[in-house]
Parts: sequence; C-alpha cells; structure tokens
Amino acid sequence: IAQAQSGMGKTATFCLGILSRIDQSKNSTQAVILAHSHELAQQIDMVLRQLGHYTDIRYNLSIGGINIMENVNSLKKSQKPHIVIGTPGRILDLIGKRALYTKGLTMFVIDEADEMLSGKMQDQIKNIINSLPQEAQIGLYSATMNNEFFEVANKFMNKPVNILVNLLIFIIFYIWDIDAGLKTPA
Repeated sequence: IAQAQSGMGKTATFCLGILSRIDQSKNSTQAVILAHSHELAQQIDMVLRQLGHYTDIRYNLSIGGINIMENVNSLKKSQKPHIVIGTPGRILDLIGKRALYTKGLTMFVIDEADEMLSGKMQDQIKNIINSLPQEAQIGLYSATMNNEFFEVANKFMNKPVNILVNLLIFIIFYIWDIDAGLKTPA
C-alpha cells in the first residue's frame, strides 16, 4: 500500500516495478492494472509503453470506448499481452467472458485505490480480487487513504507493507568538469 501526494511519481513507480518483473519469455498475462477512469487508464498505458519502449513486453488497454471484441481478440490471440490496463467494469467483463485468464497473474495494481475501494466500484474490485491466484502480489496506490480504506484493504491483503511518502526530495550531484567547464550528472 503506497500513499504519496499527486505528482510524486506513483505511476512511474508501479510501472517500473511491473516492467522489471515481467517474464517476456512467457506467453501469458502477468499483470493487471486498474484505473478508475478511461483517461487515467490511457495515461498509465502511455507511461508503460514509454518506459518499456525498448522491451518486447506486450500491452492491452481494456476500457469502455474500445470495442469489447477488440479486447477479447487481443487477449485470445497467440501472442498474449503481458500487461492489461483497464477499468473495473471492462476487466470484470473480460474475466466473465473468459477472455482474461487471471490464474497466471502475478501482479495486480489498483491506482487511485481510495476511490476504487469505496462506493460503487468496491463490489467489482472484490469480484476481480476473488478471481486472482492467492499468491498474486496486490499493490494499492493513492494520494489519500483514510481509516475506512485500510479496513477494506486489510480484508483482502495479507500482511501489507504500508509506504507513506510525505515529501520526496531529489538531489542531483554534479561533478564539475574543470577541463570542459561543464556540469555533468554524477
């Protein structure tokens, strides 16, 4: 469970973590990332594709507005996507249609988890989580989390590690190159 203010790099953090753990030799979906809106799912998809540009990792964006059969065909073709990014309704629909096989998943991420675990999406999230293998790693990322959030999260997470980032400080060290008169990153 990771909490950090907006703009602190939560998306890049979980994207890099997922990209580093994908086994490209496997022809299976290994990670699902849930977003609460089409726009957020598209943003995550774009970040993943940019960070993983020089890999052979395959992606699938599954959201409303994309023809459901296009998603089904992408998930059932011979070269399966390693990572699926989508909204809860579409992901649950694909699981129900047996297009998204969840038993091989090793990673499941919920972005903006505070919004997803409250209100109308909570039942959809529970149904998706119930379809996951018990050993799948679940990551919850959000800018805000209250006590109710933790109560819900603890019902389906096994001994979660909580990470709270209040302030992220980047320090870039420069080495002064006397001969060239330039500053270069260390």
